[in-house]
Amino acid sequence: MPVTAEVRTVPLVETSFVRFTPDEIPRVRQKESMSAQTVREGFTPQGFAFPGEVGNPWPLFQNLSPYNGRSNEVAVVTLDTSDRYLPDPHRVPAKEGAAVMGTIGNIVQFLEEELPSHSVYVGYNWSPRAYGVEEYKGGYASLTSKFHVHVWNLADAPEMVSINHEKISDGARWAIQGDKYKRAVADLLLMPLVAHHGANLIDQSSLRVDERGVVAKLNYARLSDAMKDPEFFAFLQSFDADFDRAARDVTEATTLTEFEELDNAMQYAFEHGTDGIFPMLEQDPVLRPLSERTKKLEELREKGYPVEFVDFLKGVNPFLKNRDKVKESSWIRKGLAYAFVASEDLGTGQVEIRISPGIFVGDRGGPVETRGIAIKRKEVAEATPEEIQQRKANLAKLKEYMAKAA
Repeated sequence: MPVTAEVRTVPLVETSFVRFTPDEIPRVRQKESMSAQTVREGFTPQGFAFPGEVGNPWPLFQNLSPYNGRSNEVAVVTLDTSDRYLPDPHRVPAKEGAAVMGTIGNIVQFLEEELPSHSVYVGYNWSPRAYGVEEYKGGYASLTSKFHVHVWNLADAPEMVSINHEKISDGARWAIQGDKYKRAVADLLLMPLVAHHGANLIDQSSLRVDERGVVAKLNYARLSDAMKDPEFFAFLQSFDADFDRAARDVTEATTLTEFEELDNAMQYAFEHGTDGIFPMLEQDPVLRPLSERTKKLEELREKGYPVEFVDFLKGVNPFLKNRDKVKESSWIRKGLAYAFVASEDLGTGQVEIRISPGIFVGDRGGPVETRGIAIKRKEVAEATPEEIQQRKANLAKLKEYMAKAA
């Protein structure tokens, strides 16, 4: 059985807010997150609600640097802190995941009703197979071994990015700008999966794609209603499992990666902890010979993949190269990736989802970038005393609200 970690409750103290520096609150980045113990140690000082306190099986943490820094905005994250390898929605036990999403629904409802919000967001990054030295530089999941969900609000209308002028990283720029490859994967793979698994949860007539991915309106009056509906988490799980299968099939058809051994190790890590499996996950993929790749891609038709998707892959196939032969931004991501975000505009009442695929290493996709919004926060910054008190008050009010709702 998986070992569930005990996490000590830590009070909200000013040292958690005053200065966001690595010396005081170390950031847990991708490679460090491969150790569950490091995740627990790194996140505990940021915690404001722990298992059982608000009816939630996972701890809740504050984002030390709110996405764009306004004092009347909240940005929090919830994640599993056990020793389990739990990188994506479909590996979360269904009952546990529905409970987590129900608590997220309460957070969203608080942001809808108790704060002056223009819009509210729930999102996550996904790349359970895309590990490696280069993936750490441009990943789709900042915590590679832990599925984690971000919840935040914006007090004012988001500023959409002018990609030619904003001082943001190249990776964020690629994610926000999108390209023809993202559009193709969204059109030929993501949209059919969303249409199939979304069933009655989405407005099928609203499905569309653009350079960043696929978009669809949700058949819910409020975003909090979607989060509290167990059917919505079931949709995320089934969509996620099918995308994972597609990522596996495409990577297996084009590289010599041994997925049976890798998947067995991933399952073992879910049950027994993550020690020992990551050297295998970190291995760079080696391409199959061109003729063999062509044959393997053709076999995807027999697995039920759309003819247009297989033709797209075959068109890209001749240009694939091993990583030591091409520029970093051209390296195909091992196992592909995606970012998911659900949002609600409180002015129009529109509730929608957006999913953006990750194709190349260097594309730093996340829920915020998927919406076309740049994160302008400084990782090393000092909050004013007024901002500190406002954020503390918001979180204290949120925790009280959730305790009553649990």
